[in-house]
Amino acid sequence: MENEKKSTIELNNEIILIENYIDSAKRKSLYGTLLITLGALGALAFAVDYFAIKWDGIAPFFKFVILASFAVVLFWGSALRANPGVKIHEPQVANSMVTTAKDGYRTVRQLEIELRRVRDEKKKKASTKETNVQERRKSYREDAAFYVEELRRESAFYRRVSNLVQAVVIVGSLVGSFAAASSFFVREYSWFVAANSLAIGIASGFAGYWKYKERSFYAQQTADLVEHEIESFDLEVGRYESGEEDSKVLTFSKEIIRLRQDQKMREQNLDQPSSGGEESKK
Repeated sequence: MENEKKSTIELNNEIILIENYIDSAKRKSLYGTLLITLGALGALAFAVDYFAIKWDGIAPFFKFVILASFAVVLFWGSALRANPGVKIHEPQVANSMVTTAKDGYRTVRQLEIELRRVRDEKKKKASTKETNVQERRKSYREDAAFYVEELRRESAFYRRVSNLVQAVVIVGSLVGSFAAASSFFVREYSWFVAANSLAIGIASGFAGYWKYKERSFYAQQTADLVEHEIESFDLEVGRYESGEEDSKVLTFSKEIIRLRQDQKMREQNLDQPSSGGEESKK
């Protein structure tokens, strides 16, 4: 029984580790894309402005520093995208994986496959042993708790992206207003004004299309609802005050499934283009 319990704990720890690695791989991919975009747009604006407008009054060394900065950003982003995924630092976890690492790196897709494999192994382990009501209760609660942590990480990720996009829009708008009020700045640094306006437009487009703020809000909302359901289940209050233990476990599992389905529906709705204009025409 002790070995069985230890194996379950190991599976739970492995699930948490893989989920953390998935988050790290997603952040790495996002940062690489942003750096490539920033470096490419900056270098393009620099080149257009350099050949179209003579930079009189600006030292050649300063021009070189500007171009080198964009080149470094572009190279950094390309390096992150050239090696997608992350390295697994725990040997016991890496050795148990079925996917093949490329130069020690595993992509998000590979890590998601490993996560499903470990979860299936955990479910299979629970179904093969003789489970009583308390064991099923603990198993369902653990799955719900893992789902809460997954939603909170997802919410935090989208919140960071939303804050970054909003910061680009706000700071870029302020800098653009300041630059527009200075004829010298517009004349001498027109490439920066053009790049700044382009960055604001791209950030606004990403925020409107991907709806990062809404995704963060819905993930956090569902996490709070599931956490509230877990607390009610543990304290046996609300819908869990009366009834047999089997009935309470069944009610809890049904409610968690309903909340999961609602969250998936919200995500699907966010992926759909806005139909407000079509509805107003009807």
